[in-house]
Amino acid sequence: MKGAASRPVRIAAAGGPILEVLSQVRSARSTLERHPRASIDVTESIAYFDVIALTINGWQSSFPAPLNVADLIEQLELQGKRIALERNGEIIPRSLFGAMELNDGDALEIVVAVGGG
Repeated sequence: MKGAASRPVRIAAAGGPILEVLSQVRSARSTLERHPRASIDVTESIAYFDVIALTINGWQSSFPAPLNVADLIEQLELQGKRIALERNGEIIPRSLFGAMELNDGDALEIVVAVGGG
């Protein structure tokens, strides 16, 4: 099977767009060279993840779903910081961060308070 073209396999990655991954692997290639009638089914290796697209301070980002505000703050490494969060034009109280589920297409504004003198 020398010179055989690699076939791209589409997989969706968490937090990102669909990636093109080459399905040709050395062990699979050597198996096919030894057994020319063998076939490899790559459809079982395709994995899809639910993701949501958010606009955060004007920047588009993707995150694994489901996601609440508290999980987002943790992923952005903002836990323990003094922040204010607005979702689709509405300020979200800190007491609701754990219960507030985010939806695909939500627009968020996050402000981090900075101390100083």
